[in-house]
Amino acid sequence: MSATLPGLSLRADFSTDKIPPDPLCGTAHSIAIVHVGMEFHSSCPSLPRLFNVIETFAALAIAHVASDFVFQSRWIAQNKTALWPMSAHIAIVAVTSWTALGFSALFAVLLLSAAHLAMDLLKSRHLKKSGGSFGIDQGFHICCILIFAMAQPNAWSNGLWASVPGNAPSQALALGVLAMGAIYATRGGLFFVEHIVTPNKCTASDWRSLNSSTHRLATWQRATVFLGMLIGPMACAAICAVYVTFKLWHDRNTDRPNGTMSGMLGSFAWAIFIGFGTHVTLSLLPTLDAARMGPYPLL
Repeated sequence: MSATLPGLSLRADFSTDKIPPDPLCGTAHSIAIVHVGMEFHSSCPSLPRLFNVIETFAALAIAHVASDFVFQSRWIAQNKTALWPMSAHIAIVAVTSWTALGFSALFAVLLLSAAHLAMDLLKSRHLKKSGGSFGIDQGFHICCILIFAMAQPNAWSNGLWASVPGNAPSQALALGVLAMGAIYATRGGLFFVEHIVTPNKCTASDWRSLNSSTHRLATWQRATVFLGMLIGPMACAAICAVYVTFKLWHDRNTDRPNGTMSGMLGSFAWAIFIGFGTHVTLSLLPTLDAARMGPYPLL
């Protein structure tokens, strides 16, 4: 007897056998032996779709980080209320997204860029500069990317890069996710902390005017936390919690500029969140057998 479920095959074979007679009554008994086989297969139509969604999401996430934290100049960031800087930024978003997908799904990419424009206009003109507004902005962009990937799951697989023979596209996508996460955790964390500290009237008028050694130390801290989240997310998060708790207790009576402690907490929280998201994305990627590239258990 056999049965087939989506992505799963079950098989049961029945046979009979005799066991030695019972020494008390001298009666022989027959028993039924059941052999059950279970086999997973890839005929489930939802699995390829899920893999395609993950690949498309990963490609667009790489493009988002590149357009917001690599190709966005300070001139663009400080003048987004003006027409030309905002237009230049949205053009970069559209080009990087379309390129990351391998030049497919152009109309959907334009819709994604329009959503990016709407959020950036709202943030630059109506939201106060704060850690909350920065988080809302980035969260909205990531949610839009996820919606895009669910609506157009084949955008990556239909693109130019996915058609290249061999494992090069898969390797590039996985390594791109790794690089994207590192940039997002370190450089993105810098802007997140700046948004947290500046409204609190830190002694320095601008977070960037603090001593450069402070920036370097914070960047190395975020990079270390990010790496730890890739290797062992639960252990790393626990270690960070212990460290931050000790730091808060140790510095409880120390005179520090207002916003310094909130900046430290925000820096650690950002690195933990981005590291965990990168860890999960790498674990779910069907490319490169990413879960076996290193110590990446699913959760």
